[in-house]
Amino acid sequence: MRTRFGRISKLLAGFMAVAMVIGSGATAPGNGTGDVQAGKKYPYTFPEYYIDEDHFPDDVFRQYVKDTFDQNHDNYMDSDEITEARTIYCDNMGIETLKGIEWLPELRGIYCSFNKLTELDISKNQLITGIWVSNNDFTKLDFSDNPGLEWLYCFDCPNLTELNVTGNPLMSYLEVNTCPLGSIDVSKNPLLEQLTCATCGLTELDLSNNKKLTHLDCQQNDIGSLDLSTCPKMKRLDIWDNDKLSNVDVSVCSELQYYNCASNNVTSLDLSKNKQLTKLNCGWNYLTSLDLSNNPKLFSLSCNNNELTSLDLSNNPKMQFLMAFTNKMTSLNIGDNPLLITTINKGTKKWEVNAASYSYTIDYGIDDSYGGLDSKYFFCVDGNVSVSTTPTKETTETSYFEGDASDTSSLLTREMVAQTLYALAGSPDVSGLTSRFTDVEKDAWYYNALLWGEKYNICLGFPDMASDTFGIGRWCTKQEMANMVMRYAEYMGYERSIDFGRSDDYADYFDVDSSCWEAVCWAATYRIFPTEGDRNDDKTKQYIKPFKVTTRDDLTYIIQGLQEANKVAITSTLPIPDTSYLPANPDKQGKDASENGTNENENNGNGSGNTGNGGAGNGGSGNGSAASKQGKWVQTDDGQYNYVCDDGTKETNCYRDGCWLDANGNYNPAYVNGTWKCNSTGWWYEDNGWYPSNQWLKIDGYWYFFLESGYMDYSEYRDGCWLNGDGSWNESYGSGKWHKNSTGWWYSDGDWYPYSQYLWIDGSRYYFNADGYWSE
Repeated sequence: MRTRFGRISKLLAGFMAVAMVIGSGATAPGNGTGDVQAGKKYPYTFPEYYIDEDHFPDDVFRQYVKDTFDQNHDNYMDSDEITEARTIYCDNMGIETLKGIEWLPELRGIYCSFNKLTELDISKNQLITGIWVSNNDFTKLDFSDNPGLEWLYCFDCPNLTELNVTGNPLMSYLEVNTCPLGSIDVSKNPLLEQLTCATCGLTELDLSNNKKLTHLDCQQNDIGSLDLSTCPKMKRLDIWDNDKLSNVDVSVCSELQYYNCASNNVTSLDLSKNKQLTKLNCGWNYLTSLDLSNNPKLFSLSCNNNELTSLDLSNNPKMQFLMAFTNKMTSLNIGDNPLLITTINKGTKKWEVNAASYSYTIDYGIDDSYGGLDSKYFFCVDGNVSVSTTPTKETTETSYFEGDASDTSSLLTREMVAQTLYALAGSPDVSGLTSRFTDVEKDAWYYNALLWGEKYNICLGFPDMASDTFGIGRWCTKQEMANMVMRYAEYMGYERSIDFGRSDDYADYFDVDSSCWEAVCWAATYRIFPTEGDRNDDKTKQYIKPFKVTTRDDLTYIIQGLQEANKVAITSTLPIPDTSYLPANPDKQGKDASENGTNENENNGNGSGNTGNGGAGNGGSGNGSAASKQGKWVQTDDGQYNYVCDDGTKETNCYRDGCWLDANGNYNPAYVNGTWKCNSTGWWYEDNGWYPSNQWLKIDGYWYFFLESGYMDYSEYRDGCWLNGDGSWNESYGSGKWHKNSTGWWYSDGDWYPYSQYLWIDGSRYYFNADGYWSE
């Protein structure tokens, strides 16, 4: 019997990106410096100690260490137990100090929020990459001695006035909301993707060195100005209640999707370059006009408490949330906004005291990351506004799915997906439930599944959420499938939290509909979305294909990945209805991929994919990539663990997920702690004291070369292979060689050669003149 082996996520702030295949052997770690001692599982011996007050002064933390890591309950931490102490989870336990963590050198993460900590020293814990210590009593935090730190969450610390992250070049996520810092320096964090620093007493914020920033929350500060010209990847921007930020220029932020500039004394707003904008809150300002003609994806608009005399929504057909009361307009045409019309016709009518007007709401009680607002239909304008519903534009109906669906053998309809999830949930009792969907037939094979799914918001309306039809017989697109699976995960009590930004880098990210954005992001957070392309490759080379029809393999992949992420039994064969349950006359032809027309930002030169430095020669950019083999861990009948690629081959003589696979492809339990490490000199790879030296080594599908010192080589040709800036070999450039004629020496790789530039080759730096010859 084969079982899936847990995938280990190693996020190194974009460090691992490009795969390679090279015909070079790797030195097995068993031939290195650390041999396994008698009675030990691991080769490297840490100093052993008693779990006592001298080592862990805090009574609660000491007991936690004993309960969590002392596997044989002898009140003693032996080397093996120290090796396996990787993560601390001790939220809300009343801990006053974490002194003693220096005795746990293999720690990777600390979760210790809602405690009574006043200080935190992790200088002796160089492997830690993430810290979650919000709601504590710190006055100062300094992580200068931890260059490998990538995530820091220390929000809601009411006494924290000093924070130093200038020594953390890999920092990607930094959340410090509601800490009285007064200032924050992120100039030394070039990989920063998300920064939340709301209510920190900031008067300035310099983002000039944060070109990868996609998410910024800096609301409720006193910031005097904000320059976003160096942040072209910005997608989510929350700057409200900064009354000096009156007219921030967002024109460079062509990927901006969410913008909240409420209560900022804004007098004008230029959104002409923000075609991806889906949500805008510009309420409580001094706007007299608002041009939304270049924002076709906008579905949520809060422009209340301004001085608008008119509002043209004719170019915003997706609008479902409009809060526009307390303005000066007397008429509003929503004829081109069918979802707003639906809201007025079907929504709950309520008198709004603050607006002195009636509102209309359709709310199914769906939870989302914005308090349910993204899942509501809402309409409220002043009572004196004359609302008309006369369309001004002709509507062109396009197919709801993409591609050719003539071969239905592997495709799934919406009710087939619902039935599968219902069966996986154990077919719960649905007695007493009824459905609002008019296309659902009582006693149909899917009927109970739809009743259950509707109750728990797994089954929503089609073609839009508030529709009275479910879409029986319609194909289920991949993004809709992700939405249903995410709600199923909620029902099952599985992991539901998301990391904003996890789906940002996919090649067709902007094609995802706003109604499914959170589900796609959720699936990307746990790496379970069935993307197209090599799923081990950089995200910029993978495709979501949100409008493609869900296949049986797609649903199996996301469900098994969900089960694996939640450490529950893997369902080897999903209870998917067979092809006899397909409709008699299914839809055959969907739209072409180009008809989505929404991914204007693709290939705009601002991508985050890794690039090499192959030089300025005739076409050699050094940014090609090789597809690493995709696969999974399996356990064979004789108990061995192998990593099997999709083509059926086993990986051998390499590391995968920190585990060494020998010449036979067998997992070696003595070498399971392979870890990337870094200091001020560079990166190296280590497994309990052993490290590669003067050799090639394959790690998680990527090949790297390590110098005699043990440090990873990068940005040069080594043995004829170009190494990217992240150290991985670029398969497009693997034939580098020297040549000589009567004029001199030159270097080439296929059709490419360097000229008018310096180039590192096998540890030496060479200059090539304008003709391409080496110039001493």
